Amino acid sequence: MDAPPLQSDDVAAYFAPDGPLAKVLPGYEQRPSQVQMAAAVQQAIARGEILLVEAPTGTGKSIAYLLPAILSGKTVVVATANKSLQHQLYTKDIPFLSKVLGRAIDAVVVKGRSNYVCTLKWENEGQEQRYISLYDREDDQYRQVADWLIHTGTGDVDDLPFTLNPELRTRIVSFPDDCLQRDCHFYESECWVNRMRERAGQAQVIITNHHLLLNALMLGGAGERILPPAGIYVVDEAHQLEATATAVYETAVTDHTVEQLLSRTIFRQYADNDELDTLRMQNTRAFMDASNRSRETTFRIEGKLEQMLVLAQALDDLH
Repeated sequence: MDAPPLQSDDVAAYFAPDGPLAKVLPGYEQRPSQVQMAAAVQQAIARGEILLVEAPTGTGKSIAYLLPAILSGKTVVVATANKSLQHQLYTKDIPFLSKVLGRAIDAVVVKGRSNYVCTLKWENEGQEQRYISLYDREDDQYRQVADWLIHTGTGDVDDLPFTLNPELRTRIVSFPDDCLQRDCHFYESECWVNRMRERAGQAQVIITNHHLLLNALMLGGAGERILPPAGIYVVDEAHQLEATATAVYETAVTDHTVEQLLSRTIFRQYADNDELDTLRMQNTRAFMDASNRSRETTFRIEGKLEQMLVLAQALDDLH
């Protein structure tokens, strides 16, 4: 039998001076605005409505929306604008509420794939490092990452106790355009991205970012592979959502991004140096052509950019 829907006065009881929060948090003081927000969240969940809340710093917003959302029993996706809030939710707020409720809360942080070590690229990097060690000592950070991979349960490079060198990071993390998907022999059992997604499919609370949430929504049903469907969606730091939505739904290409693309290991594996040099020359010509159309930073393109079409076709031919 399904549990009866949670009432607003039930939620308020958790925030009472002698309630469950007070018993776990020393020096707890009830904040009326927090109680009011929690009740409003509970009512929105019960009615299946959209709720917009603006509250000042110190209200305790994360606990006010997490508690009724978790008590609803539904799957909850919480999207934030920055990693620091994700870290706070996962390492502080969720464990705190677990103590308040007297039970474990199954939660997971879901990030973009470029945050996770690619096992195939890591294997290739190991071969490269062994070759280098014949002539020079292997990279210090490579050894540190190797030790960390023995113990990590996530493969998330943000969990490293140091900042990863950008060049090494590019060589060992996963990107959408260099992932072999099911053609990779690590896909089924040793892929950190797939492990994270499997965990997300089982968790009640999924903590992610605005960018990933919008990408999943843009893909429709296919986006469920990025984020599993949920009964409740919370967009924290929503004042930054507009800027992120603009970034997600627009397409921007520069000569620098094309050069970065051509520098990826996956291209060097399937295209020889002459081909890559030709593409770099076409890249230079294409953007010089666009620049010559106007002296302004931003301008309306009139007519076809022939060199840009040549570049686009050449890049497409690499597939």
